[in-house]
Amino acid sequence: MITNLLKFKYLFLFFFIFFLKSQILLSNKRPDLLFHGGYAFETNSNQKSTAVYISIFNNSEKDVVIKSINCDIAEKVEVHEVKIIDDVVKMQMIENFVVKKNSELYLQPGGKHIMLIGLKRKMSDGDNFSLTFLLENNKVLNSKVMVLSNELRENLIN
Repeated sequence: MITNLLKFKYLFLFFFIFFLKSQILLSNKRPDLLFHGGYAFETNSNQKSTAVYISIFNNSEKDVVIKSINCDIAEKVEVHEVKIIDDVVKMQMIENFVVKKNSELYLQPGGKHIMLIGLKRKMSDGDNFSLTFLLENNKVLNSKVMVLSNELRENLIN
């Protein structure tokens, strides 16, 4: 009897997934704004800020403005861009961050990135947390960020 019940559950799950996937394919609709592959590196207990890197895909026919970003593990979140001014590397804050229509934007080391300022806790390898993005049209989107080891950071740099 248990075996028949399990078979029924798996069969139901299979048809549910098939139905859902077919609806997505038929609608041919991708999310307008998609966040993917968010990561940050582990921190020490004294560290008060860190950078987050993520890929953003705008599949729409309109530019998308990100008004603000929030995170429950930091007091403040800002988008920064690394610039060289008078031979000095500086970070400049970007307000009302724009993701151009039909484009991809890769926030990565040495370029644009998200800064978590006023960290409320230490972040360890394997942890994860969420970023909440508030768009100009007041739509709210969330994305997970995973924490990677500093050893991995060293391997990426060298």
